[in-house]
Amino acid sequence: MKHNANHLFRIVLTAIVVCGVAGTSYADADKAKPLPLGQMTSKTSVACPAHAAAGAVCTHYVVTGCKDANGNPLEDLGVTLAVTQGQVAPGQSPKGTIILHAGGAATSFFNTVGIAPNTTNFADYYVNQGYNVVQIAWDPGSNKQGWNADGSGNMYHACRGATVFDAIYHDETAHPKHTAFCGQGISGGATILGFAIEHFATSKNPDKTQEKLFDYVLFASGSPVGRADVGCAPQVYNDASIVNCGVTSNANASKGPGPYYEFQGPLATALNTWMGTTTCGSANPSQSDINIWAANSNVSTGPLGHPGVFKYKDTNVSFYFCGVPNNNPSLGLARFMIDATQPKNSPVPVNCFTQCQVEGVWNDPNAVAQTESDMAKFCVNNHQGDDDYDHHDEGDNGHQGE
Repeated sequence: MKHNANHLFRIVLTAIVVCGVAGTSYADADKAKPLPLGQMTSKTSVACPAHAAAGAVCTHYVVTGCKDANGNPLEDLGVTLAVTQGQVAPGQSPKGTIILHAGGAATSFFNTVGIAPNTTNFADYYVNQGYNVVQIAWDPGSNKQGWNADGSGNMYHACRGATVFDAIYHDETAHPKHTAFCGQGISGGATILGFAIEHFATSKNPDKTQEKLFDYVLFASGSPVGRADVGCAPQVYNDASIVNCGVTSNANASKGPGPYYEFQGPLATALNTWMGTTTCGSANPSQSDINIWAANSNVSTGPLGHPGVFKYKDTNVSFYFCGVPNNNPSLGLARFMIDATQPKNSPVPVNCFTQCQVEGVWNDPNAVAQTESDMAKFCVNNHQGDDDYDHHDEGDNGHQGE
């Protein structure tokens, strides 16, 4: 069963105060300067690894030149791209390009999802529907965390993904001009796509975020770091409950039944690894760590925060979740990003499914059918007639609060 939960709960983000320090409001996004990209180097043709779409051509690159919050270089990181041409009639162009990004470290390709017999091969399906598909798999990196290699914070690690997305957009083999450009990611894949459209520049115009590239982004089970500071230190949100998909997430077991949005155990360890912190999941997290988590959230707040862009004139967005109590922090913490986002297809669709658990949203066949339908509906070129660099009207920055 699916229902739209857009109006179930609204969080007033501009009223949040983080441990006595006023948070950077997403309404301040018109003052934002997008974060810069790195470069794609060392192009090498490679044999396609497992789960590439049929007929894919694979290339390995090294992403270099990304920097942390202090301007220090992040470690260079390899990435493999599988580009598969859409099946179209002779003389016809593909409908567009769909990027598929897996969750977690994303060291393997996003493709087949679900539990048999309800498995779906999205990459081959989209190719057969006439879309080019680009699958992304990261090298493990020094800490075995894929795109989060380095421990300098989720936001700055996302420079790598944003660099790749921009390069795909401007590669006419992968993305023919004047066709749709779309992304689908789950969990960590939703996180990195979110950072790109919210916080990172395009190569052709460093004053615009990648909302100027994407026509549609489908976020599944995330972003789990919509507010990482709330997940690591629920007291910054006064331990308040969060409702998403009609399901109440409490801070932890002391505040009520699950699901819980506080990071504990392996999740807290992972956050500390990604952020270069030590106190996520502890009883008394340090203020310096809280500031780092707050800054490295999709809705970035606090004294180190980076205002993001959340109002999208030309970009469609939708969110997908397992709307059931057996879930993890991604269900509650994604709510912050949902409530900040004002896409072209407002009010933002929040699609909730019940034949699944935790982040396994595509185990529900209704979610698969809805995904295929939404991609056909929303993955269209919203920038018709624009012959300039990004298919966009330069007269609108797409900033919140204009």
